[in-house]
Amino acid sequence: MKTFSLILAAVCFANAEYPTTYPYENERFDVSGPHAETPSRTFDDADPGGYVYYYAYELQTDISWTVDGFFCFVTSGVFDHEYVVLNDWAIVEIPGSITPYEWSNCTYRWTPYNDYTYDDTSTFVPTSWNNELEGHKFCEKDECCKDMVGLLAGLYGNKVLDDEQVVESAIYKNGLCDNLYDEQVMCGIFSRGLSTHCIDQFITHTDRLYVFACYDGYYAYLLNCKVYMASGLVGTVGYEPEAYYGESTGEELNAWASVRLFPDKMCHPYSYYFPEFAKDGSSSEGSVSISSSEVSEVLESSSKIITFLSFAVLALIFN
Repeated sequence: MKTFSLILAAVCFANAEYPTTYPYENERFDVSGPHAETPSRTFDDADPGGYVYYYAYELQTDISWTVDGFFCFVTSGVFDHEYVVLNDWAIVEIPGSITPYEWSNCTYRWTPYNDYTYDDTSTFVPTSWNNELEGHKFCEKDECCKDMVGLLAGLYGNKVLDDEQVVESAIYKNGLCDNLYDEQVMCGIFSRGLSTHCIDQFITHTDRLYVFACYDGYYAYLLNCKVYMASGLVGTVGYEPEAYYGESTGEELNAWASVRLFPDKMCHPYSYYFPEFAKDGSSSEGSVSISSSEVSEVLESSSKIITFLSFAVLALIFN
């Protein structure tokens, strides 16, 4: 009986399919998606774009991909426009095959070669993350992302990458943001490509080496930035056709930037970390009511509560 149970469990597990939607059904606020387009893959001015939308946000197992040991979001096609337009790599018909699959095998990348080993850089260590950015403290020094310590350090090793810090600092300052994101979002952004570029992360359709935050955490962060709340965070030149950004609303631009960082539907939504953002009996779906005393408390509280206010303002505007 025990053997039969194990076999049955294995069969059910193997047949589990990749979700068709992000796990936002119990979230208190709606989260926008990127502008809907299907890329032509011509990589020219006629290409409508939608590489993040089609190859991540709309990605489904029945039409787009299967786990065969060679899947990650590099091989799905999310980054194809960037690779062709900015890197001048050859155009190929099959999505995600512009780069060799082996490039996304992060375990192989850190395999010792002759007398050279990568033991000191191949796995995450407590010093792999800065605990502060732009004066915002995510955690105590060497205490960030503790449950990732010991895991495969993505494509780029376990050292802090200055380029990533510069990009996120610029987004924060240019957006006139009141607060930064929380620790779990930071861990995903600075995962060295583990969440997006490593086939090792995707064990089956529903099993992951590490389950990261969903894109709603970064989307919420952008809503507390004055510039991005008004007009959206425009994507990097070359990541999509320019016309695609022009056709997107501010909300869609924020969603595009967020999905590109956190494309996986096997993820933890914001309420997983902060249960107060889940639906409950005290609030009706699609509407928010905040008293003046609550507003005062919000403005003096943590960044996640500031995010709550941003969501509330949007709900009042668009409902």
